Amino acid sequence: MKTLSVCALVCAVNAHAECIDKIGSHSLKPPTTLEPPKLQYLGAEHSNDPAHPQFTEIERLWARASPTIAYVAGPNRPFKRDEVPLGNLEPAPQDEVKYVMRQFTPEQTTLFYTLRETARLRERHGFQSIQIGERIDQILKRFPDPPIKDSKELALAYKKYWQQPEHWWQAPQSWFDPGRPSSATGGIFTNELNAASSHFRNVHMVKLLDESTREANVSAFAVVGRNHVPAQAEALRCIWSNRPNGD
Repeated sequence: MKTLSVCALVCAVNAHAECIDKIGSHSLKPPTTLEPPKLQYLGAEHSNDPAHPQFTEIERLWARASPTIAYVAGPNRPFKRDEVPLGNLEPAPQDEVKYVMRQFTPEQTTLFYTLRETARLRERHGFQSIQIGERIDQILKRFPDPPIKDSKELALAYKKYWQQPEHWWQAPQSWFDPGRPSSATGGIFTNELNAASSHFRNVHMVKLLDESTREANVSAFAVVGRNHVPAQAEALRCIWSNRPNGD
């Protein structure tokens, strides 16, 4: 009996690992929502517009799901909706950095995170160069012993890799598309680093959603950037298919 129990455990672990291996790259392909038992999982566009129609759809699905726990991708928010506790889908930033630094240097890693934030501030919030520089200086002060300590050092490090665009605050958004190679965008290494970052985050999210919905009487509602859902979809379907009674 004990031998059978050990074999069953090993088989379950192997099946789970095989499911995790099904996590794909960031994808724009459907689905952007999943509804396995005990989980409502939505992929949303990044938007600051409260009139965006996706928020009406999220409200509708929330009311229908009546969840007991909710997750979003981003910093934990100190509030509850309908007394439902809200958790963070994201891994700890330091764990993500440790993972990507297995493949990339500390300087490349720092360049990636600061330049990606630069592109976000410029494209989504309309920040100009001076505003971007001030924000990046604030961010670098929070890094523990960074190889690049401020925006002046960032400019020097940037020039080691890129001559165009001329200034670091002009780094294009295409450099941070995990679905494209840096050879096609001019990112040198940024697209591959983003792909590594995305993979680590996807694995963490899948494991978290799996673990948090295994308890009885639990119903989870989760919202994440829309490209993460198709990347995780096959892995989540695989995990649910290996559960007793599919739940």
